[in-house]
Amino acid sequence: MFFTERPVSPFFGFFVFSLMGATLRWQWRGTLWTAVTALAAVIGMSLYPTDLFRDPEFELEMFIITIVCLAVVATLLDCLGAYEEKLRTELSGLAAWPPTVPEEAPAMAREMLEHTAGILGAPPMVLAWEEDEEPWLYLGLWSDGELQYTREPPASSSWLKGSNATGASAWR
Repeated sequence: MFFTERPVSPFFGFFVFSLMGATLRWQWRGTLWTAVTALAAVIGMSLYPTDLFRDPEFELEMFIITIVCLAVVATLLDCLGAYEEKLRTELSGLAAWPPTVPEEAPAMAREMLEHTAGILGAPPMVLAWEEDEEPWLYLGLWSDGELQYTREPPASSSWLKGSNATGASAWR
């Protein structure tokens, strides 16, 4: 912008790339500070000439549109950075599983469902599993801070396992 001596430069698009890089590296905080710096640079370089407003080639409308566009892009990338940070926090919370695992199935189901529901903010959750060499389907329902635990006969679980016409499970 400085070398073209115009407040509306074709190089304005490079500011958008700096905002994208800041969003990917530092999430919303980086976007905010990079946007403030970029806006200050655009305004400073645009107002650098002392007789800018008397220049007949100066387009005030384009100057304002450029500033507004940069602010809108910064706001959108700021929201994207905040969302990405929230998602990263949730995923790291799911990955950081409790260090001790109970031996009994109901206690383990309770701990798993309570941990996952707390991170995802989804109180009603269902966990279904089968144990080796047992025909039963175990179900755990987590709702309102309580676990309902049941054991169902194998015939009632065909809808869950996706049985095909021959009776063999399609999901195993």
